[in-house]
Amino acid sequence: MAGSFTIGSAQSSSSKLFGGKKEILQDQYDKIYFGLGFMRYKDINRATTDDFISASSIWSNGFNAEIGFGVSSNFAIELAYQLNPTQISRNTGQDGSKTTTHLKKMSTVGVRFVGQQHFLQNKFKVKASAGFFVGLDYDGAGNPGGKSMFTNSEGQEVIIDTNIVELHSGTLPLAEVGLGIDYRISKKFSVGLDVRRLQGFIDYNVAYIDYQIDQMTGDAQVINNASAHIVSLNFKYKLK
Repeated sequence: MAGSFTIGSAQSSSSKLFGGKKEILQDQYDKIYFGLGFMRYKDINRATTDDFISASSIWSNGFNAEIGFGVSSNFAIELAYQLNPTQISRNTGQDGSKTTTHLKKMSTVGVRFVGQQHFLQNKFKVKASAGFFVGLDYDGAGNPGGKSMFTNSEGQEVIIDTNIVELHSGTLPLAEVGLGIDYRISKKFSVGLDVRRLQGFIDYNVAYIDYQIDQMTGDAQVINNASAHIVSLNFKYKLK
C-alpha cells in the first residue's frame, strides 16, 4: 500500500509540476491570433517574342492582415487580406535599359492552410502554407497607357505607343503557396518573415505596344494575370 501511495503521489506531483502532456501541447500554439505585415510585391509578367520589347517586373509596396485559428500545435487556418498593386512592366531595347511600369490597385482575400513546427522551446516556428484567394479589382480601367519618345544609346529616336486593355474585371481566382519562419518575442508577440508565390489563372490586362525606331516599326504585347512573388514582414499578437 505504501509503494502504491508513493507512485500515485509522484504521478500527481509530476502532473502539477509539468502541467501534463495535454497542457504542454496546448501551450505550444496560438489558438487565436491577429497579424499585420508589410509586403514587397513583384508581379510576374510575360511578353510576346520581340527583339526590342520584353517583359519586366519591379518591386512595389503593399500590406497584409490575417486572423488565424490554431487547430493544433502543427496546423492553423488563416483568413487573410492583401492590398497590392498589379503592374505591367516592360523593358525597352536589347540591353533592357529603360523600364516603364503601369500600376493598377487590387486586393486579395482568401483562406490559408498552415502547417507548422516549433523549435528551441517554441521560440522559433517554421511554416509551410497553401491557400486559395480571390482578387478584387476596384481601380476602374486603370492606367490606359500613352505615348513616349526618347533617344536610345545608339542615338536613334524611339517612339513607343502603349495601349493597356483590361481583359477581365470583377474577381480573379488565385492560388498561393509559401514558406515562413516566426520568432516569439514574448508570450503575446511574435515577428515573422514569409516568402510566398501568388498564381493567377486568368489574364487580367494586356499592354499592346507599337514602336518605331527611326524608320523601323514593330509591335509586342505584355500580359499580366496577377501572379506575383511576395516577401512579407509580419507582426502577430496572440489573442488566445
